[in-house]
Amino acid sequence: MKYLRKVFAATAVATVLFSAPVAAQQQVSFSLTDAAAGFSASFVLPLSPQPDVSDADFGAFGLDNILVSFGGTSSFESIDFFTTVEGGGFCIRECPFFSFGGDQLFTGAVETPTFEIGEFALFGLDPQRRSLDVTLIIANVASVPEPASFLLVASGLLGVGIAARRRHRV
Repeated sequence: MKYLRKVFAATAVATVLFSAPVAAQQQVSFSLTDAAAGFSASFVLPLSPQPDVSDADFGAFGLDNILVSFGGTSSFESIDFFTTVEGGGFCIRECPFFSFGGDQLFTGAVETPTFEIGEFALFGLDPQRRSLDVTLIIANVASVPEPASFLLVASGLLGVGIAARRRHRV
């Protein structure tokens, strides 16, 4: 019994030591396609991001240093998202480099946005000012368990195994 207490105490200490101080934030993926124009782009953002800039009067917020993939080529970009009053949608890089109008893609204030999950039809322009009719899919990204969760499960199984082994001996 003393041995089992030591195992559980060690498990508790290890869980505290290896736990992340903040739970991982839920992520969403953005996937844009316009098959007719041969255009595609994708990026991943937090479901409820902390904007780098926001302007309630203008109805927009911006996120900086976002890794965006344009048909296989990746670069870090700034992305601005707009309320319905400002035409909805978003733009990548310096507007209007890649500019997409349509539905507002988030709920809440521009200071505390939460992205909508779903499929959206957007219209826009590419850098050559060609018209794009894109389909945007915003989807949840599968969460990866934290190492502390694996440690907790493994130590629990170890404790059950030790307890079962001790019962067989007695």
